[in-house]
Amino acid sequence: VVNGPFFDMRTLQNVSDMIVAGKLINGGNYTDKGLAFGNNFAGIGIYPSTTANSRGKPVDFSGGCPVLIQNGKKDVDMKGIAKSVYTSITRRTCTGVWKDAFCIMFSLQNCSLEAMVQEGLYQGVEFLKGNDGGGSQSFALDGDTVIPTDGRAIPSGEGLLVKKEA
Repeated sequence: VVNGPFFDMRTLQNVSDMIVAGKLINGGNYTDKGLAFGNNFAGIGIYPSTTANSRGKPVDFSGGCPVLIQNGKKDVDMKGIAKSVYTSITRRTCTGVWKDAFCIMFSLQNCSLEAMVQEGLYQGVEFLKGNDGGGSQSFALDGDTVIPTDGRAIPSGEGLLVKKEA
């Protein structure tokens, strides 16, 4: 589990588009690109999508903030985001997907979003989106917090449930 989209510290509301079970929970002025989780027309569990394509469907959706890689190439969408967010050095988390629909979530400390792009390209992802980072960044694995926040509340998160084959 990693913390999800950017949120407003004043209102503690997500400012990236977020859809749960097809219903828009709230959104912002950022890109409408992101990742959908659920069964789409091809039966794939996670896939790049948009707000418009996810609304009213039996899926959850988390908008990118910012989207960093599209179609396997660096293609950064900074709509509505200050350029300093891309270059500032802090803790970062990202969620991405490979061609075979396997999901990757990773976290790096003391880096820029450009470093996350380079790691995503190195890992061979088809799509990569930034999640909120900095002091609100948190990462948990198998119920244990690996990277804690600096004490801030985290109003949203993305999780990946992995089942062992019998």
